[in-house]
Amino acid sequence: MSAPLERARLLTIVEVAARLRISKRSAYRVAREMIHAEIGGRLLVPEPALERYIETRLRAPTWDPSAPASPAARTSRAPASTSRPTAATPSSSRRPIVVRTKPKP
Repeated sequence: MSAPLERARLLTIVEVAARLRISKRSAYRVAREMIHAEIGGRLLVPEPALERYIETRLRAPTWDPSAPASPAARTSRAPASTSRPTAATPSSSRRPIVVRTKPKP
């Protein structure tokens, strides 16, 4: 093992999840991709391994920050209609309401 990992602080899954701001389930999945130790049925990750994991995932932005915003991005959209479609005019994304019970005699 390398020297920095020998005396490194071991992080629990809860600490890994908090550091990455992900769920515990996702933290278990991520921890298995890194150098880790299973001690007493617990999965522990050395802090430098987590730092390396984060560094390898960092990416530069794909957009040019010095370029001006496009005119389309600066224009505001018209406010959305607040009226809801009625049963007589169903929208294409909604099914019409169908009565499934028999009328009372």
